[in-house]
Amino acid sequence: MLILHCTNKFMTQLGLKPSSEKPASKKTILGDWSATYFYYNEDKIFLFVNNATLFSFTLRGLALDMLNIEIFAGLIDSLHRANVPFDIIDKIRKESRDIKLVKNTNRRIIGSINNLIYMYQFTLQQYQDIYSINMSEVERKMIRVPFKYLSYKLPIEVLEDKLGLK
Repeated sequence: MLILHCTNKFMTQLGLKPSSEKPASKKTILGDWSATYFYYNEDKIFLFVNNATLFSFTLRGLALDMLNIEIFAGLIDSLHRANVPFDIIDKIRKESRDIKLVKNTNRRIIGSINNLIYMYQFTLQQYQDIYSINMSEVERKMIRVPFKYLSYKLPIEVLEDKLGLK
């Protein structure tokens, strides 16, 4: 099960309510994730961040009725672009069949996400117009930025260590 810690604004935007039951502390390969969104120009960009590695991916135009499918597709696609082997991606997919939404209360993660949003917005401003933005390229840059939360390591390095790829 994928535990998705959501900000209040994420829940409100999608008209969701957090799960009232406390999530079981079942160990998964990547652990818990956090979700929020931000605006760039007038586009709403949904941001998903792994709590342990700060590995992130984005989605645009998230549909409530397809929420689980879109999140899993974005996750699998981002892991594939990060050169994670298919057998590990398949294990992650199998253990994350369901998504449980809970309220995000980890202030350190929220602070790191706010820094990440700022970096996404700054990087997006480097493009000439909204039609020339390559979000895959932007995401690739974001996983190669050192974070204090990770002792100044890169999210991609921490992800590779966590998955035993090094």
